[in-house]
Amino acid sequence: MIAILTGISLLIFLTMCALAVFKPHWAIVLIFSLFAYEQLLSSYITLLGQKTWLLNVVVGVISMISLTMLYVYGKRPFQNGLNPNSVLIASLFVFAYFGYTYSRIPPAALYFIKTGFPYAVLMLVILPSLVTSQEQIKKMCLPLLIIGCSLIALILISPRTQYYGMRLFIDLSYTHGGESRGNPLAIAEFGGLIVIVAALMGRPNQGMMVRLIRIASIFLGLSICFLAAARGQLIFAIFFSVLLYPVAYEIKNIGQFFIRASSIGAVAGIMLVIAKMFLFKTDSSQRFGSSEISDGISGRMQMATTMIGEYLANPANYLQGLGTGSYNAIVMSKGDNYLYPHNIVIEVLTHHGLIGFSILMGIFGITGYHTIKLLRMMQEGLVDRGSVAIVIALSGYWTLISLKQGSFLIIPVPFYMYLITSKMYLRQRSEIGVHEYEEEDCYDYPGDQYDDS
Repeated sequence: MIAILTGISLLIFLTMCALAVFKPHWAIVLIFSLFAYEQLLSSYITLLGQKTWLLNVVVGVISMISLTMLYVYGKRPFQNGLNPNSVLIASLFVFAYFGYTYSRIPPAALYFIKTGFPYAVLMLVILPSLVTSQEQIKKMCLPLLIIGCSLIALILISPRTQYYGMRLFIDLSYTHGGESRGNPLAIAEFGGLIVIVAALMGRPNQGMMVRLIRIASIFLGLSICFLAAARGQLIFAIFFSVLLYPVAYEIKNIGQFFIRASSIGAVAGIMLVIAKMFLFKTDSSQRFGSSEISDGISGRMQMATTMIGEYLANPANYLQGLGTGSYNAIVMSKGDNYLYPHNIVIEVLTHHGLIGFSILMGIFGITGYHTIKLLRMMQEGLVDRGSVAIVIALSGYWTLISLKQGSFLIIPVPFYMYLITSKMYLRQRSEIGVHEYEEEDCYDYPGDQYDDS
């Protein structure tokens, strides 16, 4: 059984890598599925379990080759990549790296920088460059759903998948040694991703097979969120799927409104079935109890108030912050890993001060402005509705996730989606400008085009 599942998992991954070399939208799928696929393959293959960086290198190399192929295709992947948003995001990361020099605990700062730098290159440089147009988003959707369904199904049936502490984990002890376990939030985050894409990918005139894949994606994506007991991922995926539904599907009349409303009701029905089939038969249900939710909120609040209190108690650090990783000098870790405040705004304000906080607010402002401009383009029929809905929904999805978990220096959430949003708007604006110029040129010089002499 293990040998068969290992072979299938590896075959799918290698197929995805091969396709990504020649089809850049497959490279986007490869990057989006990396953290979930990494856990599954690492649970089977000892080499990947012992050398956890190896899979990251493979994905990085394949993505760079795909980026090179875009040049071959004449797609100009870096066009519009340098813009005010990218400059601010780069400035934030450079300033955060500089925070090592005055950190209260330099080893923690070094850990965050060394761990996160490869992901920063992959997700802040390579990933946005792969998105050369709205077409790349459209092309990405179906492959992402196919890979997503396959990956989640393989996780659910894997003998390495088990429950621990009310959560569904991938057991890595067979290859890592000790009591190593995967990150359930990463696989749940991927589940939420495919739910959003399946709900908003548009294209109403699809065949039965595509519709079944979309239904399966919603079913499996919500299932993994339930079973991993990732409350935030579950709620945020549902929220943005419903919120951006009118963006992905234009509502022209009252009849269409009721059809769309019934579709949302059908999704809610699917969710109820999933809850009855999976959630309430597992230990994960306890994570959705009022006491567990209250404990989770209070824990996050304690992290935030502790850091803000320490920051306010040190006026000399208001401007530059307490330094990268300084949370670990204030809150003692019980494990081997360094900790963080689990909230990007709190982390930036307290670790990187008013300078970092001002940069972050600028990033939020520019991203919001470009989002509004994209929506206006969509209303004018200049941009694909589904692509706009997906990009905006994923930006919001990862923004809310960054307010409850993780450190932006380890995984640059949600900044890569902000870069994609800005580049998509600026690229489309540039293409529209060129098109308008060509039309004006045609009308201004008709003799050059239609000289009968």
